[in-house]
Amino acid sequence: MSVREIELHPCHWKNTGSGANGILNEVTEARKVTKRDYEILKESNVPCTYFEDNISSNHKQNLNTYHIPF
Repeated sequence: MSVREIELHPCHWKNTGSGANGILNEVTEARKVTKRDYEILKESNVPCTYFEDNISSNHKQNLNTYHIPF
């Protein structure tokens, strides 16, 4: 089986309550780290996509929400 591309998903949705909030916002920080990983992979010519879930309202929905670029 060959891999077509890697999908990077920070696994947090944008709505309130999808991550810790306080000194740092977990959603914002997870997205920063995942975006940087995406940039590194792209610079290395690794086929990949980046997807942020801005529509889910719970954990189960977030896990089942993904981007299909085909």
